[in-house]
Amino acid sequence: MDTSDVENREERLEAEKQRLYEEIRTYPTPIAGCDQQFNYLLEQQARVVAELNRLRSAREATKGRS
Repeated sequence: MDTSDVENREERLEAEKQRLYEEIRTYPTPIAGCDQQFNYLLEQQARVVAELNRLRSAREATKGRS
């Protein structure tokens, strides 16, 4: 994957992260642990953040080798 592909993926993930944050922020008050859709949104958010962190770490490691 070249640098522009990584940057494009990072931009898409960042946009998705922001979309999820906004959806969670405006979600009707759930009953903690009982609302499956809310829990799904939280899981999706965690996955997106983890993937962004992985991409950024890989990019930093690549920069260190240059």
